[in-house]
Amino acid sequence: MPFALRRRLITGALIFISPFAVAQITFGPAQERDGGQVEIRDLNWMNNNFLDQARQRAEYLLRQKYGAQFHQDRGDLSQLQRLIDSDALEDADKQTLQSLGAVLGDVFVSEHKDLNWKVYEDNQGASHAVCLDNTEHCIFPMTMLSRRLEAGLEPNVTSVFENALASIKPYFPKLPYTREGY
Repeated sequence: MPFALRRRLITGALIFISPFAVAQITFGPAQERDGGQVEIRDLNWMNNNFLDQARQRAEYLLRQKYGAQFHQDRGDLSQLQRLIDSDALEDADKQTLQSLGAVLGDVFVSEHKDLNWKVYEDNQGASHAVCLDNTEHCIFPMTMLSRRLEAGLEPNVTSVFENALASIKPYFPKLPYTREGY
């Protein structure tokens, strides 16, 4: 049975069995949220540890399959694409697929000094996000690739990166005396 079909069947079975099959993990103190209130805070030790473990998981896959490593730069996009296009993710679980998102997030952070890893918490819970400094504008790379892969798609990593960047770019600080204002 093809990997994408098997993944769709397994995901569908989990949803059918229980809508609560996926646990919510909160990093840091859990807080009750009113309506649309959002809190964005710096990473603590536990958050950094979680992201480091995700990076190590992704790096292990890349080393095992290609003997290469990630460098936290734009070149990692092609390495992520290699993993997606290969059979390296054939039996990958949700945690492993989300580890690719940690690498993707590191590329956002390394490419743009105004973007940093943060914890984004709203009434749905807490998530790791890459946020524009001093704003509530964030992107969520941890699930950008994993959700597409879980749906049976084979995303173009560069397109995902560029589209996410384009969605947040209007909120970057405007610099004086520049043509585009960025």
